[in-house]
Amino acid sequence: MKRAQNVLIVTAGLGNGHKSAANGLKQQEEELGNNVQIIAIEDISIMGKIMKFLFSKLPESILNNLYDSSNYITPKIKDKLFYLWGFRSLVKYIKNTDPDKIIYTFPALALITPKEFKGIVTIQVTDYQTFQLTWLWGNFDTISVLDKKSYEYFLQYVSYKKIKIVNFPLESKMKTMKTMQQGHKLKEILLLFHFYLFGNEKEMILKIQKKFPDYKIIILAGKNYNFFTKTFSENDQENPVIILPWIDNINEYYERVSIVGGKCGGAFISEVMQRNLPLIITGVFSRQEEGNFAYLQNVYSHNLISI
Repeated sequence: MKRAQNVLIVTAGLGNGHKSAANGLKQQEEELGNNVQIIAIEDISIMGKIMKFLFSKLPESILNNLYDSSNYITPKIKDKLFYLWGFRSLVKYIKNTDPDKIIYTFPALALITPKEFKGIVTIQVTDYQTFQLTWLWGNFDTISVLDKKSYEYFLQYVSYKKIKIVNFPLESKMKTMKTMQQGHKLKEILLLFHFYLFGNEKEMILKIQKKFPDYKIIILAGKNYNFFTKTFSENDQENPVIILPWIDNINEYYERVSIVGGKCGGAFISEVMQRNLPLIITGVFSRQEEGNFAYLQNVYSHNLISI
């Protein structure tokens, strides 16, 4: 009988995609009979906390500059020092637990893998057509990408034996295809504004209401709950919306609503595409999501709604 492997998944709470991928990979590994643990960099290191704070506070222009300025194939000494020193507590944890396999769902983290580690190292890319070369930093056995264009791009730098194309690793509950026929769907539109705001949300929602006057608007506001409750009153008969801080049973909403809207994150658009739902893109945040939007335009244009 094959021995169960101990698998460590290292992720980051910088956007929903990295953790969403980690949860999906955990489920896949557990179905193989392996023991799995997920660690987020912000939970085990001060540097991770700082990075998460900056990601949520810095303007998009600065984040794009940081993205562009680090987009080279070979990490520099300063890069290695930054990751090895900034995440030394994670390096120590890997040495102490000595897993059989490490999966990274955030770029550049393979740099922290201890030299003496003898197990398997896998990288899971979390965006479509992501041409950020920091995913390739460090030593690894396999890198999983989401589409053919990413595969062809990384093929310039990595042997084809190391690259594989996979579907976004959503949890099985996320993979459930819609069970209701389109004609039985409710006249509801679910809009996800729970993370990053672009500043044009009110204008966007008013345009959606104008285009779909008979539809109920449901806003998943998350940390932006106060902003939306101040901007839209649920008692406003002219612009009625339902504002929710969070939804535990979001899959039930996916099953019942007719249209979904949100920014162009890898996990989000994967959930929508697997359900074949009409989609409104409310914004494209950072370089990674530009690739996601290009991918949507290429393979999902029939279900994209312009506002």
